[in-house]
Amino acid sequence: MKENGFKMPDLHIGLTTFNNDGEKTSDLYEEGHSWVRNGWNLQFIFMGFCNGADALFGAGQLSLRNDVGQIIRYAKPSSLYMDSSSGYSSAIGGIRVGTGGEPFDIEQYDLVARIPNGVSVDQLNHGGVIDPSYKYNDTEKVWTITHSKEFSNLSGASISIAEIGLFWNGEMMVGTQYRYMTARDVLSSPVTVANGEILRVSYEISMDYSSIDS
Repeated sequence: MKENGFKMPDLHIGLTTFNNDGEKTSDLYEEGHSWVRNGWNLQFIFMGFCNGADALFGAGQLSLRNDVGQIIRYAKPSSLYMDSSSGYSSAIGGIRVGTGGEPFDIEQYDLVARIPNGVSVDQLNHGGVIDPSYKYNDTEKVWTITHSKEFSNLSGASISIAEIGLFWNGEMMVGTQYRYMTARDVLSSPVTVANGEILRVSYEISMDYSSIDS
């Protein structure tokens, strides 16, 4: 499968003029090269499940700047994007784990075989989402955020993890909060969690800013 990384969407611009008879008099269509820092930061903020609470604006900052020049600290806690409002230990929040080893499919919207939250057979006790860690590499000009969640095996038997998924929780234009899977990974080799062990799952999300900050 092709490796996918963050990049800004392709951008093209078009300008067309018409005379009073509605006839086209000129037509310009060309590639755009004009994503500004707000666009880059919004891409990373939403796809990286992070906030932009920096007080400054510029290279190495995740804040936004509105159309009158105010620096906006997009400070909604990232945990709201990562977990269910019903509780950080919810089985439906942020990071999920499963036993399904079926191949990746771009159209998937949930894990194939999600492991329920609990302490019975074939269940894992879902812990809270760990506060995300942010890192900006000033040399490489790369932002990285790492999200982690822990799962305890109190089921009495070993459980084999074959898939993990990353979920965004938000309203997304419809006024109601839903959860959306944004990534599903089938492990190259299943990870066995013995009874009594704790599994920590991490997603590290990076975005390269070198094309605008170098």
